[in-house]
Amino acid sequence: MPRLVLPLLGQRPRVRGPPSSYDERFITPSFKGARTSVMFWGAVGYGYHSPPVPIRNQTSAESKDWLGLNSKKYCGEVLEPYLLPLVRQVLLE
Repeated sequence: MPRLVLPLLGQRPRVRGPPSSYDERFITPSFKGARTSVMFWGAVGYGYHSPPVPIRNQTSAESKDWLGLNSKKYCGEVLEPYLLPLVRQVLLE
C-alpha cells in the first residue's frame, strides 16, 4: 500500500511504495565467522600495575549465566589470586 510523505516547506507531496527493508531483493546474507572475544582485567595505580589477567571462557554448565562474569567468578579468578597480592605488595612498600 503506498504511503503519502508530507512535504517540507516549498516541496510537493510525494507518494512512496511500501518500505523495502524486508524485500528479498535487498536482503543480503550475513556471514558469522568463528570469532571469539577475550576479556582482560588489570589494575593500574600510581607507581604500580598488575599483569593483564585473561578472564576464562564459560563452560557449558556455566553458560546459563549470560553475563559471563558473576561476582563469585570475579572474586575467585581475579581478586583473590591477583588483586590481594598486589595490594599487600603496595602496602608493604
